[in-house]
Amino acid sequence: MADTPNSLEADGSEREKAFLRYEEKGGYHWALNSYHPLRGNAFVRARYANALELAEREGGGGETGGKLVLDHGCGDGVLTAMLARRGARVLGLDNSEVALRYALKRTVGLDTHYQAGGVYDLPYRSEAFDCVVSTQVIEHIAEPGRLLGEIRRVLKTGGRAVITTRIRLTEKPIDPTHVQEWFEEEFRKVIAEVFPRAEYFRSHPASWMEASYRFKWMKVLANLLSVVRNPYAGFDSGYRLHVIQYALATK
Repeated sequence: MADTPNSLEADGSEREKAFLRYEEKGGYHWALNSYHPLRGNAFVRARYANALELAEREGGGGETGGKLVLDHGCGDGVLTAMLARRGARVLGLDNSEVALRYALKRTVGLDTHYQAGGVYDLPYRSEAFDCVVSTQVIEHIAEPGRLLGEIRRVLKTGGRAVITTRIRLTEKPIDPTHVQEWFEEEFRKVIAEVFPRAEYFRSHPASWMEASYRFKWMKVLANLLSVVRNPYAGFDSGYRLHVIQYALATK
């Protein structure tokens, strides 16, 4: 996942720090996606799993095997690898060449290819992809409609796009590196301007997230529980407030 696409119009020191995450932490999403009780993160692992589940619905319930998929903002390649292991042919795009170097190292032997680039002018022909997956990218850019328009352009007719982002819970973005966050209805309006036909989902109970932030042992508990059943995985869990929202859009 790209922390800040190069078309981001950002300001403020917190947003600028996002550019340095891969330089400082290396391919850190791989550690977060592990089941290690301390280094792993059930929250992040569920986000990838949920996005993968929706990508598997591409084409009206079909699997991604044999499909050409764009991991839009692939970062260090965790989701790219997950898609490729399901049989997809995956192109990973990210603005961070440092992140792409980690992705290349970790996905040797898989049907993956990487390219550096920004999200406003994708370096691909129109109608190129069966599926586009864009996880936690849209909140980092200033022109979401322009980003969505490019995703639509490179999708084949009948193709699907999976777009994920934080749900807005506070007046200002809960993550200071985000340009903007959206309430659920706001997000649906943004998506509908480009993809009138879309389904919407939500996940990650806010109560679990808050408890994990406040009590470090809760994070460890969530990691241990996730071996059997991840408390963040799945959609519309029955809790009142959720943290992540998804659009499954059809061209």
